[in-house]
Amino acid sequence: MSTNAVVPNAAAPVNDALLAAFGDGQEQVTKEFMMLTNGQTYIFKVLGAIHELESSVGRRKNADGTNQKAWEVCNVYNFADKKQYQLSVNQVLGNSLKESYPNHTYIGFTFRVTPTEVKAGRGGNKYQRYNIVRGELKGVPSPDATPYVAPVKSESDAPVDKVADKAPAHVDEHVDDTPEDKTPEAPKTPAPAAPKAPAKK
Repeated sequence: MSTNAVVPNAAAPVNDALLAAFGDGQEQVTKEFMMLTNGQTYIFKVLGAIHELESSVGRRKNADGTNQKAWEVCNVYNFADKKQYQLSVNQVLGNSLKESYPNHTYIGFTFRVTPTEVKAGRGGNKYQRYNIVRGELKGVPSPDATPYVAPVKSESDAPVDKVADKAPAHVDEHVDDTPEDKTPEAPKTPAPAAPKAPAKK
């Protein structure tokens, strides 16, 4: 029996020149969770759309055995420590952003958010209140946001709610629901033929 084990070649370590050329990179792929603490103020830039965290689907159960709602998160850039996070977005915070900025137009904006107090709701439930202000940090660099593109449901559907980095706070969409005129066109009368010249004798 051979005792010679096959050892893979070790990759060369990165050097200072490569690290300097790489810089800060373009996007932080692995992100830590960011939870907002009551009474603390945060300033962050929203980098992506609010979405369900797939790994949380079916993870928590209700008393009757049904699945609880999946956690919602969005990618943000926290200016305090200059890091990107997956922000945990509860129902109140998510509804505030979605209602004030429909069609994901909150993406690319910078917000100052302070969880203020916990209030009693219906049925004995409690909910967190927030003070949310949109603004700018002039002269402070931050990563670019990822514009939202709606998923295409069929070949005939095209993404229509693309959002630019500087999307307006509110979008008023006008849909022309005037029924299309289906009146058939009147038949065209052919022009009369020109008279023929008399034949020469």
